[in-house]
Amino acid sequence: AFGTLPAPDIMIADSTKAVAVRLDEQLELVSGRANSFAVRAWSETYMEPIKSAQGAAPCDASGCYYTGKNFEVALVTSRDAFDEDCARADIVITREKAPPSCRLSTQTIDTYDLRDKGVHWLKWTGESFWIRPAITDIYRPWRSRFPG
Repeated sequence: AFGTLPAPDIMIADSTKAVAVRLDEQLELVSGRANSFAVRAWSETYMEPIKSAQGAAPCDASGCYYTGKNFEVALVTSRDAFDEDCARADIVITREKAPPSCRLSTQTIDTYDLRDKGVHWLKWTGESFWIRPAITDIYRPWRSRFPG
C-alpha cells in the first residue's frame, strides 16, 4: 500500500523512555511503559502486540544489552558504558549525549537525535540499520532554529 513501511526491528520514542526491539518474531518493550501513547500507537500501526521484555537481557547499572535477529543493541543509561558497548553493539541507544568516538565505531542514537528528529524507526538490513526519524527537516516554522 502507498506510504507503508515494513515492520520495524526497533522503535524509539522521543519524549518517553519507550524502546521496542524485535527480539524473536515480535516487538518487545525493553524500556518504558506498555500503556504509553507511543507503544499503543506502534502496536496499532504495525498490528502486533508489544509485550514487555523484562528479564530478557543482561542489565546492570550502566544499561542493558539485547540480542535481536542477527543484531545487538545496547541501551546505555550511564556514561560509564559507552566504551564497552560502542565497541561491540550494532547500535547504541541512549538518553545521554553519546561521545564522538561512539558515533565513529557504531550507529548511535542519543538525546540530541531524539530531541531534533523525534521518534526513530529502524530496520536491520543485515549489516546495519536503516534509520528513519519522524522529523527529517528540523527547521520548520514552529521549531526554534537555536540550540536549546
